[in-house]
Amino acid sequence: MSEKRPRVLGIGELLWDMLPAGRQLGGAPANFAYHCARQGCDAAIVSSVGDDELGRDAIAQLRAKGVDAHLIATVPDLPTGQVDVVLDAGGQPEYDIRRNVAWDRLPWNEYLFSELYGYDAMCYGTLAGRTPENINTLGKILTLGYHAMLVFDVNLRPPHVERDAIMAGLMRATVVKLNSVEAKYLASMLGLGEDNPRRLFDALTTRAHRLTTLIITDGAAGSRVIDRDEGESYVASPTVAVVDSVGAGDAFTATFVTARLKGDSIEEAHQRAAHVAAAVCSEPGAMPDIY
Repeated sequence: MSEKRPRVLGIGELLWDMLPAGRQLGGAPANFAYHCARQGCDAAIVSSVGDDELGRDAIAQLRAKGVDAHLIATVPDLPTGQVDVVLDAGGQPEYDIRRNVAWDRLPWNEYLFSELYGYDAMCYGTLAGRTPENINTLGKILTLGYHAMLVFDVNLRPPHVERDAIMAGLMRATVVKLNSVEAKYLASMLGLGEDNPRRLFDALTTRAHRLTTLIITDGAAGSRVIDRDEGESYVASPTVAVVDSVGAGDAFTATFVTARLKGDSIEEAHQRAAHVAAAVCSEPGAMPDIY
């Protein structure tokens, strides 16, 4: 009998990263779903695209990459999302995320309601919460996934930073993932005055009662995981020649979640996540074929 494949769901933005080398499919939930699919999960995404060439191409590419696209809606009066990406000398991206695009209107209907039971993990971020309509839809979806691992990828992209979206995301999460810059922002927002990881974890768990795991990544400086039951894990980042870091954090999240769903310990999942994220940095785009 074959091993049951974990079922995972990305919720939020599906867009095109307009990179110097050309357009690449992206959006954190889509990147997450892609990397989960390539590591043995049944992965889907809830999002919206426009009734345009970019939207049709996005769905076609996701399907070709092994991601289930049947929960993606087509919005006839809004264009498919795009992000203008500029890379600095070290391959670090800066994003100009276009507003009033299709993923600003996440779908919600009776069909979607009936399709959302039975997922083992759901991953969502703050960016999709930049519209009140999306915050409402996201809340309904996460309510249906109450028994799943709910992964909140904080993923702040100024000026698309909404305190209400951050707090709403925290209140439902069992796992929170953020980078070192986002950790400092969150520590300041909570009035901690510093971004000590343990203190941040303790502060979060007093507010978000379902939270079990905090992940903080810090680029070349490594990453740290704090878990309520298994303690702390630190992993140094593998040394690679960085082409760009677009999507590396999403690959980290996807790998960590997949490993945990398959029964790995915190330390085992952490080690694998760090190595996959480094491999993504060594290739262009957020969805490289590294498997």
